[in-house]
Amino acid sequence: MLKLSERLIFLLVLGASLYGMQNIPVAARSRRVQQANPRPRLSQNVSASKPPVLLGLYTKGYAGDQRVIDQELRQIDAWAGKRHTLAGIFMNLEDNNPAFNVGGRLEKLRQNGYTAFINLDTTRTAAQIAKGDIDNSLRKIARAYAAWAKKGEGRIAYIAPLQEMNILGDESYGKDPVNFKLAYKRIQQIFTEAGVPRNAVRWVFAPNGWSEEAHRFENYYPGSPNCSRVQRLQLGLLSQIGLEKLG
Repeated sequence: MLKLSERLIFLLVLGASLYGMQNIPVAARSRRVQQANPRPRLSQNVSASKPPVLLGLYTKGYAGDQRVIDQELRQIDAWAGKRHTLAGIFMNLEDNNPAFNVGGRLEKLRQNGYTAFINLDTTRTAAQIAKGDIDNSLRKIARAYAAWAKKGEGRIAYIAPLQEMNILGDESYGKDPVNFKLAYKRIQQIFTEAGVPRNAVRWVFAPNGWSEEAHRFENYYPGSPNCSRVQRLQLGLLSQIGLEKLG
């Protein structure tokens, strides 16, 4: 099975009816309640509430390179006959040059009409992040983001800390729901302390669409108070498998 990070095209579906808070309490309800209030099918949600859909893709090359933007992002636009919105990138929480890899890359994408979707990953465990072992590195990234965002004019990006935490794989921070939620909140706190404007970031909870029963994505959800910072939008990064599960 391909991991979501290995897929080229991704969907961002906005709206609690498809993914997020509404699905979380369903998992905790009894069998009797679930039968009385079955989880809506995807087709029913789309037709009833018509949530907006943002389309984007991950590049193979460095997304801050104009040649990569021209050869990968713009070629997809030309093939599809319409522009997509998001450009997905991956960034290590201990990046050695955040001033360039945050500010420079995000600005280049913005100049070309794209919004960055940043996956913040690491080789550290969720427990190490939660107790502050890499706070200094996190502050460098947060300050670089704040410096870029404070230029104003609607600068914004989607940030997904510790993506795909709920699946078997190489993620050192995975399969630890308690410390994942603490680590997620610590990352947000450091961005706030660095002066990142509240309206300049959309925090994303980005599990994989598939997981073992013991590691359902609901167990990792950091809570609505943390996601309310994205103006009460719940964002799901869904693979085709995830869409099939919702259907």
